[in-house]
Amino acid sequence: MKNSDRFLAAFNSIEIALRKYSDEDTFVPFSRLIQKAFKSEAVINRYYNDLKEFSELRNAIVHNTIDVNAAIAEPHDFVVERIEFIENEIKQPKRVIPLFEKTVIKFKSDDTIIDILNTINEHDFSKFPVYENKKFIGLLTKKEIVNWMAKHVQDLPSISYDKILLKDVLSIEPPEEKKKKHKKKQSNHIFVSKHATIYDVKDIFRKTDNSNSPRVEAILITEHGNPSEALLGIITPWDLIDLDDKI
Repeated sequence: MKNSDRFLAAFNSIEIALRKYSDEDTFVPFSRLIQKAFKSEAVINRYYNDLKEFSELRNAIVHNTIDVNAAIAEPHDFVVERIEFIENEIKQPKRVIPLFEKTVIKFKSDDTIIDILNTINEHDFSKFPVYENKKFIGLLTKKEIVNWMAKHVQDLPSISYDKILLKDVLSIEPPEEKKKKHKKKQSNHIFVSKHATIYDVKDIFRKTDNSNSPRVEAILITEHGNPSEALLGIITPWDLIDLDDKI
């Protein structure tokens, strides 16, 4: 199969996939399709510039006055491989489950700080979901533990860590929140469903990194993104680093 045939087949397949984002009955140009999808779909956002270039290339290699599928030029191999890769990512994007499926170590609100310190020592984890009567009440992090220690630095020599409950540590306001007492405290976590894509979670981390809101420290995965459901996995910004070269 010629490169032009492969390119046009992939392009047409992407165009069909994009039409589900259009609520118009009439024909919608490819450029408008990607503009519509750009606002709501993280995978389209990620490859928006590529798709714009593919649209221009498609117009350049097809003689529209004769046959919309008749190529007058042949794309390079890397261009064909790129559009086929993006076609697959749009139609079958990688999902957070099973990619990040794992047994998550959870804690109860009446567990003590020593329980978490032992877990850090054994597993070197840094994010700890805390529950009270099976209800999720917050995500405790190494940073918050340090904040708690800093607030009680004068008492540290006499503190019994096995007496400090996690619900008490969770109640400590981070320093940046004290400056915003007139504002509602922002969560350091977000729940997503198991059907979320890696593009969705990368977009969540990217948006919070580029905003004035507190940073999202972890994304928690449940069946439908409901905090009351069983945890299926957890994602931190570090977990996505290994994926950067793949998407």
